[in-house]
Amino acid sequence: MNVNNIHRFGVLIIVLLFAADVVSARTEHLNGFLSGTKDEGQQGDPGNKSGRGTARLAGNVTDFEGKPIKNIEVWIVFSQNENLKYKTSTNKKGKFSFLGLGSGYWNLTAFGQGYELVSKSVNVSQVGANPAVKIKMKKAEKSGGVLINEEASIGRPRA
Repeated sequence: MNVNNIHRFGVLIIVLLFAADVVSARTEHLNGFLSGTKDEGQQGDPGNKSGRGTARLAGNVTDFEGKPIKNIEVWIVFSQNENLKYKTSTNKKGKFSFLGLGSGYWNLTAFGQGYELVSKSVNVSQVGANPAVKIKMKKAEKSGGVLINEEASIGRPRA
């Protein structure tokens, strides 16, 4: 072996070691994400992977006149594991979204000050796009200065 070959061999070893380090770091990051240790916004048991996935669910919240409602708190809870839940709020256009959901039925609840609580079950799929969730909220009624929350209808005003 001449000096040029030794130099090339040394450079090749350094490149391979660097590549192995990068792959190892990415594998550790991926394993942490898949095990739930990187899910800072998630509540519940990080060891239970049921309900986790790649699905996205988005929607909008409006009043019965079609006006978007901002700052509505929206919760989604996996029906097979109530410890797996996510929370978000609507933006000024009434829009919200959840990422990283698994396939199955999720219980979605929306509530905000001055509005009746709305709950519905949604079926989330990781295959294809999920249809947007449309939530219509009714203003809470006042009775003697106290807000009364009744079970709200979903999608259409009550007759």
